Amino acid sequence: MHNENTKVLIDIRSHIFFLNIFFIKQNSFLKLKNYLKNTRGSKNTKLSSNIIIATCLKVLNLLKIKNCITVSSVLFKLLRKYNYKPKLFIGANYADKKLISHAWVEFEGNIYQGNPINTLRLTKFLEIE
Repeated sequence: MHNENTKVLIDIRSHIFFLNIFFIKQNSFLKLKNYLKNTRGSKNTKLSSNIIIATCLKVLNLLKIKNCITVSSVLFKLLRKYNYKPKLFIGANYADKKLISHAWVEFEGNIYQGNPINTLRLTKFLEIE
């Protein structure tokens, strides 16, 4: 268990670094989409999705990283790396003269997100599988 968590921690660190450089600093959805889709599956598929998800969300929370695009992208990338099939969505809604946008991951019937928002109210404009 300790060794598996260490692998996930190293992956989280590297993905946060690349997200900061490629997407957040350059603000490009196309670059984000390309970065996320270019994930090679690992030959090591022993890591359970529960360990990946729990470790990822716990570490990001401890680091006080709650930005939905960062949380969703890191989780998506990690699950893809270990040959799982998550979906990342970015959606938006305009209501009460406010534009709300949000990113989340859907995996095995569950929704994972940095900040809890009712995703059913959002119009999905980007889906990455």
